Amino acid sequence: AKMFCDHVGPMLEPERRDAFGRVVFLIFQLAGGVVRLALTQDEAESRRTIDDYRSIIHTQLRLFL
Repeated sequence: AKMFCDHVGPMLEPERRDAFGRVVFLIFQLAGGVVRLALTQDEAESRRTIDDYRSIIHTQLRLFL
C-alpha cells in the first residue's frame, strides 16, 4: 500500500493525500479477506464477491480523481 501511495500520491492535491493513504491501506488489508472468502464459495458466488470488491475499489479511488 505504501509503495502504491508513494507513486500515486504526488499526483493528488496535497490535502487529499492522507485520506487517499487511509483508503488504499484499507483496500489492501481487505483484499486478503476477500480472497479467502471467495475461496470458500462456489464459482459463481466467488466471482460475484470479487466483482463486488472490484466495484468498491473503483468507487473509492474515483473519489480522488
